Amino acid sequence: MKAWKLIKPLEYKQFSNSEQNIDNGNFIDCPPIDSTTPELIKFKMVKCNLSVVDIDYYHDKSASPNLPITPARSAVALVSESYDSSFEIGRRVFLSPYHADEKGNIITRSHTIDGYLSDYTVVNSKDAYPIPEGMTDSEVLFVEDVAVAVASISKLNISKGDYIALQGASYHNCIIAQLAIYYQAIPIIIDNDDDRLAIAQNLGVYYTIDTRIENAHRKTIEITSGKMIDSLVIDVDSFSTIDNVLPLVKRGGIVCLHGYKKINIKLKCNLDIILLNALTVVSIDNGYSDIMSAINLIANKVIKFDNLIGSETPFNNLMQIINFISDKHNPLKHIITFS
Repeated sequence: MKAWKLIKPLEYKQFSNSEQNIDNGNFIDCPPIDSTTPELIKFKMVKCNLSVVDIDYYHDKSASPNLPITPARSAVALVSESYDSSFEIGRRVFLSPYHADEKGNIITRSHTIDGYLSDYTVVNSKDAYPIPEGMTDSEVLFVEDVAVAVASISKLNISKGDYIALQGASYHNCIIAQLAIYYQAIPIIIDNDDDRLAIAQNLGVYYTIDTRIENAHRKTIEITSGKMIDSLVIDVDSFSTIDNVLPLVKRGGIVCLHGYKKINIKLKCNLDIILLNALTVVSIDNGYSDIMSAINLIANKVIKFDNLIGSETPFNNLMQIINFISDKHNPLKHIITFS
């Protein structure tokens, strides 16, 4: 078995040991996959994805509470060993970033427990979701993102024809915008990067505002015929100020914050606007309850992911992609592949 671990900020180390797992930097025997542990399944990795949290931990921007730790919060994998007959050998699954403990608390992988950046892993069967035919491996890695989009949309209480502004054309917001269209709302993506806005447009987002050349307030009045925005969606992983977009929301509207970061989040915001316009602020930090809905939406081709993948890098070349992501603001999906 091989696995990468973040030992300390700016230092990843690859460990290897045949048929062994690594727990906080120490080798331990794999738990048995037999009648004594029927809930455990061993998986061979196919692909996993890095998140903004993994990059922040590497740069010590959000100190991990449990270093050393294995990165990569979700994965697509094949069943390697299983006592549970419902998980046949070779079955393709989505490995969830979430694990519910005995008290029902949601624990997130690569945050408080190890992630999936290893060639094999042993996971509780309740954290593995069989994938239907027709979904590509790369599509599977968007399951959590679509689940968060479903959770975000449910918080907005949208109706047909509602205007939803999304600050930034991050891949998360491009997914939420597509889901808003599916529910017959009208998304407007606001960004200052024409390449990112072009990706959103190619995914079916009709209204975009390029703040380098357009006044967001005037353009919003034009698009909505003066009604302004019913809901505003903020990706806190990618953007740190919302003062410029809060005035776009009509009185009594909803502001939804979503993201994977859980600590050291810095968001510049003028509370006066929220209070004066009686805005409701809601937040989403996981999609645990909506994973099956997300799988069904992807399987039915409701959501497209064209150009939302920033890179695919082999397992052994981890540092190459870490350095690439670190050098630029690149709110796209970054994937690690296994041979």
